[in-house]
Amino acid sequence: MGFLRWLLLLSLAAWIGAILFFSAVVAPMTFQHFPKPMAAEVAGLYLPRYYLFGSVCGIVALSTILLLQALAKRTVTGIALTTLLIAVMLGANLYTGMVVQPKAHALRTHVDATTMTTAPTPESPAITPATAAAEPSVEFKQLHRLAMQLNAATLLLGLVALGFLSSRLHL
Repeated sequence: MGFLRWLLLLSLAAWIGAILFFSAVVAPMTFQHFPKPMAAEVAGLYLPRYYLFGSVCGIVALSTILLLQALAKRTVTGIALTTLLIAVMLGANLYTGMVVQPKAHALRTHVDATTMTTAPTPESPAITPATAAAEPSVEFKQLHRLAMQLNAATLLLGLVALGFLSSRLHL
């Protein structure tokens, strides 16, 4: 049981740490030090791995807490709530990584490809960056906002879950 508790706490701590590091260091530095198109391309490379890492941590945490519950000889107060928090975190991470991020990446790629058109033709008038990004930009911003909100919710729920676990598990 000691190993399972350690694994549960490790998976949650690693997940929370990754969210904090990504949100406070990686993303801001990427967009501060690279031109926007290059920064978006770099983000497109690391975001799938970021969400994969969160999903692995979430699966480990959820599996471990369910196993701990099954092996427990008594009911541990707060564990059901913590299990629910971890399940919601995992669901938010999976949704963001499998639905929101790929859609946002596709929109960003479409906008970047469209804005590279320089020579107008009779069939295709000149497309300026302003006109090319007008509609996709709105949808991209909505998806980006949703991803940030889900990321913040995952972080908050993770901190609450870690707090419950650290106060209730006898280490």
